[in-house]
Amino acid sequence: MTMRLACTTILLLSLCSHVAEAWVQSTASSRHTALHATPEASSPDSTRTSSKNLAGKTIYQRAFYRFSPESDLDMHNAVVIEERVRFEPDPKDPEYIKPTGPRTLILRDGQVEEGEIGDEFFVCQVHDGSKTHQGAGTDFSIQSCIATAMYLASNPSLVSGRVLEVACETGLAGLLGCIGAGYVSNKDHKKKEMTDEIMTIPHERDDLIPDALETLYLTDSDEERLNLAFKNVKNSGLSPSKVSIEELAWDKRARRRPGKPLKEFHTIIASDVAFSYPEAKELSHTVANRLEPWGASMSGMFMGSEEEKVGSPPRFVHVCPDAHEDPIHLQRLLEKGYRMSVSTGYLKLERLKFCFQTLPHNEPESALDDLDLELEESKDIYYQSLTAQHHPDYAGEGSGEIFFPMETGEFDASGGSTSMERETDTSPW
Repeated sequence: MTMRLACTTILLLSLCSHVAEAWVQSTASSRHTALHATPEASSPDSTRTSSKNLAGKTIYQRAFYRFSPESDLDMHNAVVIEERVRFEPDPKDPEYIKPTGPRTLILRDGQVEEGEIGDEFFVCQVHDGSKTHQGAGTDFSIQSCIATAMYLASNPSLVSGRVLEVACETGLAGLLGCIGAGYVSNKDHKKKEMTDEIMTIPHERDDLIPDALETLYLTDSDEERLNLAFKNVKNSGLSPSKVSIEELAWDKRARRRPGKPLKEFHTIIASDVAFSYPEAKELSHTVANRLEPWGASMSGMFMGSEEEKVGSPPRFVHVCPDAHEDPIHLQRLLEKGYRMSVSTGYLKLERLKFCFQTLPHNEPESALDDLDLELEESKDIYYQSLTAQHHPDYAGEGSGEIFFPMETGEFDASGGSTSMERETDTSPW
């Protein structure tokens, strides 16, 4: 069942600035009574609020994210992600509220009529290693995970075969992206019945991911981050056969065993990976040698039903804030050093953050659906996508040693290193 909001919220969900202004003007005529936070509580940097009527209640703050229509995507309005956090009155000082519980990310159907909030189809209680939170819409790392996950859901053809995420940290970008892509690609031809009890999934739910996904590999070089990824995957309900968590240092070259090429992947994901210029060379080397050649996409890695099979070329995807400059160097390395075809895309992530809502402690969170929403802040966050795929003549299986200019010496001979590298006395190149 799709939840229809009051007229104030209907205007909000168009996610346009002039509509948000119209919403503010229309609050007086709403048939619901909006929950008003005090001026102090409305401030994103303050947790001071009135103690009146808060005893025995949980205070919620919610933010909704979706891509704007002009974003470069295969499918617009694929999913909406809600970020939800909770507070409670501070028993030591009733004039303050304090964060409580984990951050929650809720995946919702984005393909609904204007003015509706789509049904939730997956809920994730986030394990991020933090004992507290600073409110919704304040964690830049979480926002990058949300942007990458929504990008995958909006380009579901990326989620097929073996999928590798490098520097996965909490694993949320790849995990939620695959689940979102599964919902988008399966809902039209499978008519899956979603259960009401989705906050905790007690059994394996491999129907949440695309049929074409063989295995999602979440990798990182840090053991503590891998443990967080393990907890998030375990809570998702996906079976171990569908998600593998492994250590992989993308900034160090893996040694090939004679006669045994490195494992290759149909899609490689990087979500806002921080790298210096020298490390960009290692990332491009990892991507080029781990990404499947074109031929692999013609041997069964397809999306859709038997009647709709269309080849999906293996691709590398990096999503990061638009202000980052390092992807420019990565693009040139992939193009000139590894003969890959690279394209960039524009992404505008729209975030609506709402004022506090309250419920008694014994009230289920589903009761929030019956409460009105009051806008606190509307903000556009700009990201960029970089996608790359191999030259059609690349054969894979270790043949890059005789095909990639970076590995044959042609790149250095052509002046690529001298024209691209920053001056340094310690460069290993």
